[in-house]
Formats: sequence, structure tokens, C-alpha cells
Amino acid sequence: MNAYKRIINCSLILVLLSFPTSFAYSKTAPSSFADLAEKLMPSVVNISTTQTINYWFGACVAVPGTGIILNNEMDDFSIHPDTPNKWGLVGGDANAIEAKKRPLSSMSPTLVLRDNEPVLVLGSPGGPKIITSVLQAIVNVIEYNISLDIAVAGGRIHHQWLPDRVFIERGLYPGDTIEGLRAIGHDVEETDKSFGEIQAIQRLSDGGLLGISDPRRSGGVVGF
Repeated sequence: MNAYKRIINCSLILVLLSFPTSFAYSKTAPSSFADLAEKLMPSVVNISTTQTINYWFGACVAVPGTGIILNNEMDDFSIHPDTPNKWGLVGGDANAIEAKKRPLSSMSPTLVLRDNEPVLVLGSPGGPKIITSVLQAIVNVIEYNISLDIAVAGGRIHHQWLPDRVFIERGLYPGDTIEGLRAIGHDVEETDKSFGEIQAIQRLSDGGLLGISDPRRSGGVVGF
């Protein structure tokens, strides 16, 4: 896969996708806008945010006259101990439905700092696969020095405790890796479903910004 990318050395880079939404934003105010930027916001702003309606079309209820679809985040609670939700996640009494509680969530909008300066801004939709998608992208870039486009487009694996199975995106991992996992006792299932949709911005050593939109779904990079 080839991720859609642009390198921007100007004022702003924005990464968006259509639906569901994971949004990464990084801004550096140019000198001509410095006075205005200082009044409205700090000179450097980095945002990673994820919004969700949980599953396709959420609760399947729209607010009349608005087109706004209500979410079904109640599914993120445990309706009964050891009963899986829509994503197959199993919870217990701690995540039971109660007043004044917030359900568990896998949303992981993330800022990665080095020496207290942001070097990576990223996030993803994808239910329980959000955490594994975001983590694998970070590890590939920070620990293995893989370029951001390859880290975002590369194959992903996922395990969520129950079911006790390793899911792997079909065709994106070599056969010896899969057989190696099976040889040490893992139940491995290749799937045609993609995992997540990373939207990411990396601050380069020269101060420029590199934006990557995951090729797994529709998305894009906008800089201005």
C-alpha cells in the first residue's frame, strides 16, 4: 500500500477522513500571523481527537431537522458480566451500566513528545482495534525508525484477550511470521477486514510537517 502524503513547510497541516472520524491537526504560526496567533492561541498547537457514533449509523436515530445521528455508546457498557458487546469485548461488574458512569472506550487520540516537544500526532477509528493500530504505528516510527507512510500503511495484528486469537490482516504479513506464531501456540486468523485508519502528522527534523492518511479507507491530507 502507498499512503497518501504531503510534506508541508508552511503554516498548517490538517489530516481528515470522512466517517468515522479521527482527526489530527498541527499548526505553526508564520511570522506574518504571529501577532494574531499569539492573541488567539499559542504559537504551536497540536490536536489529536477521535469522535464516534460507535457502530455504523449509531443508534439509527437522527435528530429531526439536523441530520445528526445519535450514537449508541451504551454498547460500550457491559450489559451483563461475561457478555460480549458488538465488538466482541467482554466486561464485568466494573463496567456495568450505572448512573453517573462513563463506559470504557478504546479511543486513543495520541500526542508523542520528545524532550517535551511534539514529534507525532495520531489517532484512528476502529473500535477495539484502535489501540493496537495506534500503538503499532508509534512503535514502528519511534522504536524502529520506519518512515511514517510505511508505518501507517503496513500490516497490523490484533489481540483483545477474548477471543483468545491473533487476528492478522490478510496479505500484509509474510507466511513465515504467521507460521511462527502458530508454532508457539497462537491461534492465528487471517482476515480481509482492515484494522483502523490511522491519521498522523510527524514533525520532521528540519521543522517541516509530514501528514499521512491511511490508505485503508477514504481520507486525505490538506495543508495550507
